[in-house]
Amino acid sequence: MYSTQALKNVGAALNRWRVEWSRSADADAGRAMTPCGYVITRRRPFNPLRANLLPDPVPSMYRAFVLNEPLMETPLSADADHHCLGQLKHFPSLMSLALEARKPMFDLKPADGAIGAHTEAVFQCKNDFLGLATALAASVGLPIPATTI
Repeated sequence: MYSTQALKNVGAALNRWRVEWSRSADADAGRAMTPCGYVITRRRPFNPLRANLLPDPVPSMYRAFVLNEPLMETPLSADADHHCLGQLKHFPSLMSLALEARKPMFDLKPADGAIGAHTEAVFQCKNDFLGLATALAASVGLPIPATTI
């Protein structure tokens, strides 16, 4: 609910900025500003049995309010949407450890308290953020550095 409202607000602001910039001396700046996509944070559903019954509104809302495309008749899943840069899992157990250690969740070590099941969560978190960074770099035309995990 909050994400869809945010897309409406961001889309309205983006369109307003484009209009204002088109009137300025640097009119090309407004035309050159193109959103590169969106990221979805996946929380564990309250009821896992009903989690996939409702279509995700974010792909349609992103297209309608940020890209100014017509609303889609058939909902598109984020998995099939090329505007979706990534879907990050919500890692609440890692968040508190990362805040205490003052470091990113994907960089936690056993000395920071990332032991047992947290070790696998750190590895998954690192893979999720690496995938997002790779997709973001590709979407803006940056070279993708070779990395090892």
